[in-house]
Amino acid sequence: MIFLFLFFAFSFAFQGGFITQIDVEGNYNVSKEFIISSSDLKPGKFITKKDIKKAIENLYATGNFEKVEILCLEGENKGEVKIIIKVEENPRIFGIKIEGTRKIKDKEIIEKLDIVKGTPVSGSKIKRWENEIIKLYREKGFSGTEVNTELLKTEREGFVDILFKIHEGKKAKIKKIEIIGNKNFPDEKLEILLRNREKTWYRKAIFREEYWEEDLPKIEEFYKNQGFLDARVDSYKITPQEDWLYINIYVTEGKRYYFGGAEFEGNKFFDERILLKKIKLKKGNIFSFKKFIESIQEIQGLYADSGFLLVRVLPEEKRKGEKQDTLFIKFHIKEGKPVYVRKVNIKGNTRTRDYVIRRELDIYPGDKFSRAKIIKSLRDLYFLNYFEKVDFSYEILNDSEHVDISFKVKDKPTGTLQAGGSWSQTQKGSLLLAVTESNLFGRGQALSLSLELGRYRQNARFSFSEPWMFNRHYLFGFDVHHYIDVFPGEYSVQRTGFSFTFARPYDRSEYLWTRTKYEFDRTRLFDFAPAYTPSGPFDLSKEKWPKIVSRIINSIYRDSRDRKFNTRKGLRAEYKITLSGGIFQGDEHYHSHIWSFSYYKSFFKEKVVPMFNIKLGVMYPYNKSKPIPIYQYFRPGGLMFTDFPVRGYDERSLGYRSNGAIIGGKAAYAFNFELRFVISDQVYLLAFFDAGDAWLTPYYMEKEFKRLLKGKLVRLRRGAGIGVRIEMPMLGIIGVDIAYGFDKAKKGWIPHFIMGVPVW
Repeated sequence: MIFLFLFFAFSFAFQGGFITQIDVEGNYNVSKEFIISSSDLKPGKFITKKDIKKAIENLYATGNFEKVEILCLEGENKGEVKIIIKVEENPRIFGIKIEGTRKIKDKEIIEKLDIVKGTPVSGSKIKRWENEIIKLYREKGFSGTEVNTELLKTEREGFVDILFKIHEGKKAKIKKIEIIGNKNFPDEKLEILLRNREKTWYRKAIFREEYWEEDLPKIEEFYKNQGFLDARVDSYKITPQEDWLYINIYVTEGKRYYFGGAEFEGNKFFDERILLKKIKLKKGNIFSFKKFIESIQEIQGLYADSGFLLVRVLPEEKRKGEKQDTLFIKFHIKEGKPVYVRKVNIKGNTRTRDYVIRRELDIYPGDKFSRAKIIKSLRDLYFLNYFEKVDFSYEILNDSEHVDISFKVKDKPTGTLQAGGSWSQTQKGSLLLAVTESNLFGRGQALSLSLELGRYRQNARFSFSEPWMFNRHYLFGFDVHHYIDVFPGEYSVQRTGFSFTFARPYDRSEYLWTRTKYEFDRTRLFDFAPAYTPSGPFDLSKEKWPKIVSRIINSIYRDSRDRKFNTRKGLRAEYKITLSGGIFQGDEHYHSHIWSFSYYKSFFKEKVVPMFNIKLGVMYPYNKSKPIPIYQYFRPGGLMFTDFPVRGYDERSLGYRSNGAIIGGKAAYAFNFELRFVISDQVYLLAFFDAGDAWLTPYYMEKEFKRLLKGKLVRLRRGAGIGVRIEMPMLGIIGVDIAYGFDKAKKGWIPHFIMGVPVW
């Protein structure tokens, strides 16, 4: 592009003047009005050399012109000037043509470039488009790609066809990688660190240039974490031979260092014994640079938890030993003064009220700054499941003794409206209308109203809960319901009643909770199927209906999960005891006990999350004269209608049988393992394995598990499969699992559908 030209027709020493007239020459596609407006020149304006230069820059900035000249002519009166703007327009794109492509479709290249027809084309744009094409080929493993661009004239004046002539190069494959200079680790140990790998029967080994500069530092990092602190990658050589690449990587290992111990200087707030516990290196072990950095971070975190936000940890190394290969570290601690919180700001919330957010925080104005309290506050905010994103920032004030902290959140839809259908293997399809809101009017209250109608389900339910009664963290809720569930081949169950719930945290961390729930139901079994013919005491058709159910359910649980849906880490453990009848009256008299434990741990930057769940339950009558109602027995199987999920089997299909009728048992066990693959915060895939069963009495379950002491496997019903979970606005959590039951008579795959709250 030709640079600016500026001509003054009457004096090189032009000092300025008032514009009386502006003319434009050379334009044919760009209007005169646009050019004058873009130049920011207008009649009556007093201009100087600086204004002329700025006008030329403005016109070039539009991208429409290859050349711009501005002529200033002396006007009729002194101090007046006439302006002539001369332009040469950049050609505009009429069509796009590509030559030389074989491996990549023209359409893919054009989409990558995102060229808009009719826009002006300049040299800088052409260079950028050429680089985009080369980058696209590199991403697909090509090397040596070249692009030449030509502008072809068209019948329409000022318009050109742009032609990209592409030499694709070759898809280079890595035949051999050889590490030269490595004495302590074989080539295979180092090559596994690289994203560019040698060709094998299961690996294409396409060389990608964009990975290469990221690969080499991984070798140095590996060596430093194995004690070779002076190790470096000196150079590399890539030799092409036909379609193959041979790569040599030259390294210098240096000596291996060991950790000799640590001491501290300048620490006043913490005793040296406390600081030594934060050192992740052990005396005499190989010196790991990664653990060394983690140790510094742990020390800084310890101080930050006590308000010393400005602490500085400065390590000094001393090399000792005959080979000078033992490192002693002296940490110089510059503690500074503790920092106190002046303000706590809430930002980004458009729906959730400030006080709902503030009551979840563990840090307040006037407190010492505490990293631990910040992390706990972030977890509690995320655990509400009201927010799509939760961030934290702080600003240290000029006095260095106070800090303003800010919690920034992004609200997400918390209400769901479900109008459609649901389906289960046992109870088939039904029409569903449900409205739920877990953050009612931004106040944190939960409300749910649902109506489900189908051949096998006719359910209605209304519930409400307030998580902060009397401005204290006491949860109170109530529920009114009318359920009719039909179990094909067995009977129908009608339950009408209500419940009240009270819960509160048991400790200051609010991880440990207690929950008490009172339930009252009028239960009736009817429409017994002809095929339902259990023997003697198991025949529910001979019972007198309806029955009154009055019971208290107490539970204590610890929940340290980082989030309710798509959990990445943490655990949930619970003990739940149900006291039915007895002093609470009613027609059912028994007590049941359920222990459950779920554990989550993430790997690979929280992209892979194994989950373990174990659940054990037993129930006993208060006395033998009042046996436990059969329909209250544990019945594992399926996913949605049982406390003991075992996928690959029909809902509630496992346990003791009498004349073919499913009875279940007074003891049950389930084990669930899921390997989750996180796609996003709203989506994950999973592979799973389940095992479980129910026994007629706890004695038989105890007898079965004694097999473990004899080195034998417990005989459980097993299932495995794959699935997906999605959290969708207005729909909540939906998912489907496809499972195969290994221990059923009629083997095959069974789908399990999930809608609503997560099972784990």
